[in-house]
Amino acid sequence: FLSEKIGALQAKATTKNVYFPNGFDQAPIRKNLPDLLEKANELDEHHYEISSLEDYIAAVKKERTSFETLHGELIHAKHMRIHKSIFSTRADLKILNNQIENYLVNVMEPILTISYSLGHDYPHDTVRDIWYLMFENAAHDSIGGCNSDTTNQDVFFRYKQAKEIVENLVDLHMRLITIRLQTEQEITFTVFNTLPSKRSEVIEVETFITERPFTLKDANGRTLQYTVKSKTDVTDYVLAQQISLNPSKEVYMPKQVWKAVLLIEALDLPSVGYTQVSMVFDESSESAWEQTEGRVIENMYYRIAANDNGSLDITDKQTGRTFSEQMIFEDNGDDGDSYNYSPPREDLYVSSKDLSSADISVAKSGLQQELTIKLQLTV
Repeated sequence: FLSEKIGALQAKATTKNVYFPNGFDQAPIRKNLPDLLEKANELDEHHYEISSLEDYIAAVKKERTSFETLHGELIHAKHMRIHKSIFSTRADLKILNNQIENYLVNVMEPILTISYSLGHDYPHDTVRDIWYLMFENAAHDSIGGCNSDTTNQDVFFRYKQAKEIVENLVDLHMRLITIRLQTEQEITFTVFNTLPSKRSEVIEVETFITERPFTLKDANGRTLQYTVKSKTDVTDYVLAQQISLNPSKEVYMPKQVWKAVLLIEALDLPSVGYTQVSMVFDESSESAWEQTEGRVIENMYYRIAANDNGSLDITDKQTGRTFSEQMIFEDNGDDGDSYNYSPPREDLYVSSKDLSSADISVAKSGLQQELTIKLQLTV
């Protein structure tokens, strides 16, 4: 048996050294492995020894100096036990894992470091607790998602805890940083850049606006372009909250109040730093959000066009290459288990490619273009 398995690997090997891992996560340690290898060395033409990954690599490099280089993730799985179907198992949990890990490393850690540099305590214990929750969910089948619903509920709850703690922690320290900034402006907000390089971005902010026109200016006094992407009238609710603590002081009372989502042109955000944006009530620097004709959006990098059935043709302007019929939705059966996909003997296959038409609309401003596609499938 051993010679047969080693022979299959040796046929693909480029040196005399063959790596044969022993043991896996669902079996106890084979305590008599040294005895078995001793017997195999007596009976077989191959030489077997218990080694390590480091020793194996050293032995291969000693035998050869030039190797073919492979790029990318090793997920082809033809000769490896990689269950590609698990990629889509409990995708909600996998997405949560990626979002929270990215937030921890690229948002939380830089914000806490900035805050610490300004004299605030670094919350070591809380950060450790958040990472412990993430590590508990990184166990083999926990992150794989091939569990009972009860187990997956436990996994989700740990993600929920981690997400809520880290978001509140970041919010607290952004507030601690912001209240240190002194300004003469009545309404301001602080924009953070947690990446290690200066950048300009279009950012999305949720805030309250009134009927007064306003201009947004950065800390250098530059006027920033903005777009009111959406707004909800909350006049009655907000004005009902008014409490006058000093009746002799005149307070501006708006005629209308909206809860709005703004797109803002943020310029030259400092690396691992922050800047303050002020709302100045004079002329408007708004770039209006408008519904337009057509079904194409584009910027300096891509041109994206919607087809009748809702699929996309995406042109990479840097290379001139067009990727046709992207974003096709498909639905069909699966007769496999929670690890591997297997096609049913009799299948029902539905594809959005077969649609005759989709509801397509385009909205644009000077800051953003948005292509919305709505389609209906009977699945």
